[in-house]
Amino acid sequence: MPSLFISYRREDTVAYAGRLYDHLSSHFGADRVFMDIGQIAPGEDFVEVLDARIRSSEVVIALIGPLWLSVSNDQGRRIEQADDFVRYELAAALTQGKRLIPVLVGGARMPNVKELPAAIGALARCQAHPVDDTRFDYDLDALIRSIERRPSLLRQFMQLASVERLRKWRQGIAASIALLMLLSGWVQLFDVFGIDARIESYTMALGDLVSSVPLSDRIVIVSFDQRSEARLGSPGPGWRQEHARLIDRLVDGGAKVIAFDLFFEKPGSADAELLAAIHRARERGSQVFVGVRKLLAVPGSH
Repeated sequence: MPSLFISYRREDTVAYAGRLYDHLSSHFGADRVFMDIGQIAPGEDFVEVLDARIRSSEVVIALIGPLWLSVSNDQGRRIEQADDFVRYELAAALTQGKRLIPVLVGGARMPNVKELPAAIGALARCQAHPVDDTRFDYDLDALIRSIERRPSLLRQFMQLASVERLRKWRQGIAASIALLMLLSGWVQLFDVFGIDARIESYTMALGDLVSSVPLSDRIVIVSFDQRSEARLGSPGPGWRQEHARLIDRLVDGGAKVIAFDLFFEKPGSADAELLAAIHRARERGSQVFVGVRKLLAVPGSH
């Protein structure tokens, strides 16, 4: 686990800093995240503590809000003054070669090199990470993935989409895809009854290209792959028993809406089992959407 240092300007981003600290501490542990409020004891040398904490940190986060550059006193802009602690922290991080991540909040923009003193001019070359108030938790989760150097789930999907098995799946060999809206904000990868089901908590458009759509932490994708096909045989009515079991498992996991990107065109022997699973889901408050031309008649079904 990396250790983190949060640099912020109190006149600009103290509220954001508190939320950021809580989020990062919850994930990495409070002992691995430093923020000056409450973590410098009375009588300690402020500068010595900052130097030690920056030296021991692997990542320094520069929290930048709309007033970050313009906060001033009677001597002018604070960022231009050598005794400005924000400037001091970032200069120390750059001198020590720390990974420095500017985090933009409140609609702030990234300052350019001409707006910065020479001591921290290199900050302008650091890739920024914006955090939008309307998707704060999601953007902070994305920041954590970046800190841990994990690729985004969307990028992982696009990489997977280039391999042969997903190319064939997009052409119709795979059996089904379920889009699930979950009450919980996160569903990890898991194996459903031996089916190699890959689930990610993101909205992703499927097809030859992944289109640009708003991402959501309440929508996931499930797919059957070639391993499933090898076990179950070619896609067809015989798979509906697996679909029924999948519905039951997903409802148990909290899915509230399940939409199959699959048209059930011909009747099959497992239709009754599939319809029963759909009824069970609806009785538990979940909605299931499928395209159906004809299934076996089941009492009470429509």
